Amino acid sequence: MFSAPLLFMLIATCQLTGQNGLHQRRSDLQFSGNSRVPRHLPFTLQPRSGKAPLIAAAPARGTTAPENSGASGGSAGKAAPGSGRAARRLISNDDATAAELPWQPGGTGLPRLFDAAPSPPPRLWPCQQQQAATTPGEPRVWLYTLLGADYEGTAELLPHWLHHYLRTLGFSCEQLLVVVNHNSSRPEATAELAAVQRVLEEWGLQHLLWTGRYSSDAHLKVKLQLLDQKVKDVNDWIVIADSDEFHSYPGDATVTELLQQAEQQGSTWVAGQMVDRVTATGELSPVQAEPSLFEQFPYNCQVVRQVSKGSTKKVVAAKAFFRTNTGNHWVVSADQAREYFAGAAPGERSARGGWFGAENLWPYTPYSKYTERYQYEDATPIPGLWQLSQYPVTVPVYHFKWHHGVLQSAADRFQYYSGNVSQPGGFPRYKHYNESQNILEALAAGRLDVQGLGCSKEAPVLGERFPLDETQGGLPRLVTNLR
Repeated sequence: MFSAPLLFMLIATCQLTGQNGLHQRRSDLQFSGNSRVPRHLPFTLQPRSGKAPLIAAAPARGTTAPENSGASGGSAGKAAPGSGRAARRLISNDDATAAELPWQPGGTGLPRLFDAAPSPPPRLWPCQQQQAATTPGEPRVWLYTLLGADYEGTAELLPHWLHHYLRTLGFSCEQLLVVVNHNSSRPEATAELAAVQRVLEEWGLQHLLWTGRYSSDAHLKVKLQLLDQKVKDVNDWIVIADSDEFHSYPGDATVTELLQQAEQQGSTWVAGQMVDRVTATGELSPVQAEPSLFEQFPYNCQVVRQVSKGSTKKVVAAKAFFRTNTGNHWVVSADQAREYFAGAAPGERSARGGWFGAENLWPYTPYSKYTERYQYEDATPIPGLWQLSQYPVTVPVYHFKWHHGVLQSAADRFQYYSGNVSQPGGFPRYKHYNESQNILEALAAGRLDVQGLGCSKEAPVLGERFPLDETQGGLPRLVTNLR
C-alpha cells in the first residue's frame, strides 16, 4: 500500500516525465503490453489559474478540436456540435447562484443554459417524436444524471446508457435532466466534451453545460438548483443514475411499473445496490459500440466494496420532497436536512465531509420550503405527513466504471480531494479522498485481480432492505456491509 506522501511523490515524478510538466496528451502516453492503461498517470499538480468563464461560444459546425486539445482516436478531427446557435451559458462552481439559473431553453436577453434540441438524424432515437411517459394528473418521473465530459469512456458509454433508459426502462426524453461537467482549465479534454455533446445532439437531448472543477459538493449545489427549478410538483418521483450506472428493475419492469408498485405500497424511496461489471481478464478495456456492455464486461464483481472501500448502496428513486446526499447513497431525512445542507467555515468539518469550507445549500432544498409537512422523529405521528418509507425490494445497479478511462479520473480526484494531507498537520479537502487512492493502488498493475476479487458470472445476491442503524459524523447513515 502506498502512503499519501508516496503517492504525491509519484504524481511529481509523472509531472517531470510529462511534456513541460503540464497536462499530457494521450498520444504521449506509453502503454504496457496490450493494455490501454498508461504507465504513468496523466494529470497535473498545477492549480487552476483564474475562474472558469461564464460565457463560452460553441464551435461552429465543421470545425475540428483545437490542436492543443490532446485528442486521439475517434474524437480528433470530428465536427463539434452547436453551429448556428447562441453561445452556451456555462456556470462555474464559484459563480452559480439560484438567480443565475433561468432553466428555460431560451428567451430574449436570457442565457441559454439548455441547448435548443435539434432534429436528430433518423438513424437514431427520435426524441421529439416520443410520446410523453405520464398522463395529466399523474405524478411525473424525472431522470437526473451527470456526465463527466473530461475523461475517455463517457461518450462511448452514453449511447448504451440512453438506449437502456429510453428503450429498455421506458423513460421519455422529456423526463431527462442531463448535466454535463467540463473543467475549462483542462483544454486537452475539449475533444471529450465535443464527443459527449455530439451524442446528445444526435439523440435530440437538451442538457445543462456546467463548467468548473468537479467536486461532490459543487455537484450537489448544481443538482439541488436544477431540481429546485425544474421539479415543481413535490408528488413527482426523481430517479437518479450516474452515466455508468444501469438500473435493472425487478421482473423486467419499466420505470412506470416500478414506481406504480412503490406508490401502491406507500413507499417514498427505492434503494439499489451497486454491482460492478468487469472484463473477464480484469483489463481496463475501452468501451465499444458493440456488442452490449454486459457482453463486453461479463463478470459481476464487488470492486467498490473491496477495492475502493466505498459504499455500494444507491438511491434509485425518491419522491420529490426528498433529496439525496452527495454520492446519492442515502436519502436525507427531514431530521438530518438542516445539519447536512448547512455551510461550514474553512478548517471546520462540514457535515458533508469537507474541511475547506462548505456553502449553505439549505435554501435550495424542499425541506426549507415545506418544513411543516414532514414527519419528524420526535413528533407525534400524524397521517399524511411526508416520511421515509423504503420500497421492500432492492434494485441491482450495474456499474460500468472499470474501463480505460478510470485511471485519469481517479488520479484527478485524488489530487484535488486529498487537499494538503501530505503536509505535516495537513488535512484532506474531502474525507473520501482515500477511495481514489485505493483505486490507484489497486490498479498499479494495470488490471483488476478478477480471481482475487471473486468476480464471476453468477447472479448477484442482494439484500431486501438497507438498515438505517449506522451513524457517521452525527448523521444516520446506511450500512456499507450489506450482503
